[in-house]
Amino acid sequence: MRVLVTALGIGMISVPLASGQDAPKQTAALTKRVDWEKDIKDVPVSELLSTLGKRYDVKFVVADDHFKAAGVKGIRDAKINVPVAQLKDASLGAFLDIALNSIGATYVVRPDSIEITTPAARFQEKVERVFQKK
Repeated sequence: MRVLVTALGIGMISVPLASGQDAPKQTAALTKRVDWEKDIKDVPVSELLSTLGKRYDVKFVVADDHFKAAGVKGIRDAKINVPVAQLKDASLGAFLDIALNSIGATYVVRPDSIEITTPAARFQEKVERVFQKK
């Protein structure tokens, strides 16, 4: 299932939501505007997620096993490589999309957290839900 949220004030975007799960707190947080004052370039993912988690009262969980399976080491120390101007006035959802994309990561909304994962793991989960036998 995907939830539509306003992004960058230009319309609605589809946010990845795990199948059959309700996550109103996380979904609401993803619509809030991010005001990142310092330069985001070269900020480690762990610092970014810690700051955003405290600021927007959401829990981020890094799926280390997904990154390890993909051959990615040290994802928590990976540096965001996006000019802060590119993130100006972005919603938290759009901010995460852009920042995480710069390090080859993405996110999935879970009932009690926002999971940071690989694009391949997110895609695999989506395929499994679509072709799930009932």
